[in-house]
Amino acid sequence: MAVDRLANLPAGADAFLDANIFIYTFGGQSNECRDLLRRGATEEVFGITTLEVIDEVTHRLMLESSLIFPPRVYQRNRFSPARQHSADRSSLAA
Repeated sequence: MAVDRLANLPAGADAFLDANIFIYTFGGQSNECRDLLRRGATEEVFGITTLEVIDEVTHRLMLESSLIFPPRVYQRNRFSPARQHSADRSSLAA
């Protein structure tokens, strides 16, 4: 059954939920996607998804969060291999 808008999906229908439905909802980009998930939560429609979709959603959310909260860059400690290698060279020169 072809539906032109998510809001027009009839009650009791099965709907495959692709990753974009979740991403647009969590990102606040689509009220229509949010409403579809709400309809699924109240069992007005039945949302179906796969583990691959959940994997893609979590991966994309992880990437987005790393852009918002970049990981800390740690300085090399004094026992790093690069520092140890240069220390070995200086002891050979003596």
